[in-house]
Amino acid sequence: MGLRLFGEGYLHSFEYLIAPFTGEMRSRDYPDMRTRAEFLERAAIKFSISVPEGYVQNFEDSSEMPDPTDEFILQASDAATRASVDYILSLTQTISDDPEFRSLSDEKACACLGCIKIGMPAEHIDYIGDIINGGWAAYRDETIIPANAIGERRRVDVLNELLLKTIEVSEFEARRRDSKCY
Repeated sequence: MGLRLFGEGYLHSFEYLIAPFTGEMRSRDYPDMRTRAEFLERAAIKFSISVPEGYVQNFEDSSEMPDPTDEFILQASDAATRASVDYILSLTQTISDDPEFRSLSDEKACACLGCIKIGMPAEHIDYIGDIINGGWAAYRDETIIPANAIGERRRVDVLNELLLKTIEVSEFEARRRDSKCY
């Protein structure tokens, strides 16, 4: 569902937070990291979302081997998960095909990116998914607010601040639009 809400930005966020590996032992509650990335890639292809080259290879799994009992439980859990992925994707497709479901706009994400390039928050972007995708495009393009000019940490801070301000502008515009006061 995250892919349908946030598109390619969801893939970048997942990779940024998880890849290559969190260092923790494999949880019984989730597939291993590489398998999760494979499922995301599969879903992205189904939903016509661009997948960064080599995406799955950026993820590693825990090298710690679980005890035999846990290994059996994990294998059974993984088999059940793999068997249910297509069903989950079809449910996600059904939900996101509803006309009320917000759609991403490449045009709006590009408009947001254009504003970030000149160091100002974007206006008239009414969906946070478009703001997130514009932000990830800026983050991945190192020529935008180059780190060599202001420092890597400062670059991230500036990008984050521009995105937060864009979200605030979007909220302000929505409140003005929805209120009776003009």
